[in-house]
Amino acid sequence: MYAVPANLDLGRLIGHDLIQICIGKFDMQLNFDNGQIECEGTVIADVGGTTTLIFDTHPGLLVGATPDDAIAWRDASLLPSLVGETVTDWRVEGSHEFSITLSNGTKLRLQSHDSPYEDFVIFDHEWIF
Repeated sequence: MYAVPANLDLGRLIGHDLIQICIGKFDMQLNFDNGQIECEGTVIADVGGTTTLIFDTHPGLLVGATPDDAIAWRDASLLPSLVGETVTDWRVEGSHEFSITLSNGTKLRLQSHDSPYEDFVIFDHEWIF
C-alpha cells in the first residue's frame, strides 16, 4: 500500500461507536455506526502502557519470522473489550501509520507496508448506495 495520505481526515469518526469487529482469515473489519475500516495490514493496540500485536499480514517483516508465521492473527483477546467504545481521537502517526483512540483509553495503531496490496480500506456510510 502507499503511504497514509498526509491529509487523511478521520474526524467524522469522533463521537461514533465501534459497534462490531469482524474477523476473517486474512483481514479484520472495524465497523463503526457511521463507517468501516477493513484491515489487511498491521493492527497494534496500546492500552495501559502495554503494546499488543493483534493482527499482521506481513509476518516476513517480523524479526525471526518463519513460514509458520504466515498466520495473520497474533493476540485478539482484547477485541471484545473494544466493542461499544466511542472514538475520541485519531492521528496520522507517520508516513505508514494512523491511529484511532477509543473511550476506554485503547489506541489502535494501523500500519501499512510497502506492498502492491491495500492494507486498509476506509468506507464512509454516506458513500454507500
